[in-house]
This record gives sequence, structure tokens and C-alpha cells, in this order.
Amino acid sequence: MSTHHLPTRLNVNQLVGTHDILLLTFDTLRYDVAQRLFEQGRLPNLAQLIPQGWESRHSPGSFTYAAHQAFFAGFLPTPITPGKHPRPFALNFAGSTTITPETCVLDAPSLPEGLAAKGYRTICIGGVGFFNQLTPYSRNPASKKYLSLLIVATQVYRSSQYRSEERILIVG
Repeated sequence: MSTHHLPTRLNVNQLVGTHDILLLTFDTLRYDVAQRLFEQGRLPNLAQLIPQGWESRHSPGSFTYAAHQAFFAGFLPTPITPGKHPRPFALNFAGSTTITPETCVLDAPSLPEGLAAKGYRTICIGGVGFFNQLTPYSRNPASKKYLSLLIVATQVYRSSQYRSEERILIVG
């Protein structure tokens, strides 16, 4: 099995429909701590997926809810270097300056829904406490919409005859 890690430029259009996709998020992960643990050899399973170590990136949101909403729109964490950074995924809208020919542009309201329209089945493993339906906030319509996206977005995979031993890893 070979694994692609997104810091290198990929033509995501060539991967969508032929590869499984895993969107893995680590809430409040600090680059300095993660990289130190990586360098100390304390992350052997993750090291198999990211053999060169972590890359310092900017999150599009300052807390979980906002960051995940951005991820669902195709705005994944970007390198800390200045400039416009091409996006691997984007939703179809006018005026984007970070869509390139390698970007998979989805004509849908969210990344999970766009991938589902391309034949992927989406599931979530995990979740966060503020969507447990035990408080007025967690029962409001906006939270329910976010939760429904979270449920379909954390792990995305395609079930078809095109399954392959090659994987694309997106670390958000």
C-alpha cells in the first residue's frame, strides 16, 4: 500500500473515484508537541502515514466548530508560508483564487455531500460533546446541521469495484 500525504501537490481529480479518502482531524493538536513526539519515536503508527513528520499549518478556524465548518467547505489547513495555497478540494462558487486544475471542485453544499454524489459512502467515527442533544444549544437546528455533516465527514470512502491498495491521506 502506498500513501500520499497532501503537502506535496497532487492532482486530486485523478484520485477521486479511484481511491479511498480518509479525513482525520486532531482537535487542538499543537504542531510543536506533535513534532516533538514524532521525533522521539512516540507516534509509531502515525509515523507510517507521515514518515517525514508533521507540517506546521494554519487552521481556517480558531475552534472546533468553525474549523470543521471550513473543512466541510473544502478549506483545509494551509501551510504557514505566505501566499495563496491551492486547495485539494473546493465547493463550486465564483471568485475562488485557490482553485487550480488539480483541485477537485464539487458542485454540492458540502465536501461530504459532494463526495457522496461521486459514489463515496461517508461515516464518522468520534464526535464532540456539544452535539449530545442534552442542552438547548445541542438541539438547535444549526448544531444539528453541523452534526449531520460531522457524522458523514470524518471518514469518507468509496465502495465500488475501483477499490485500490493506494490511499490518500488528508490530515486536517
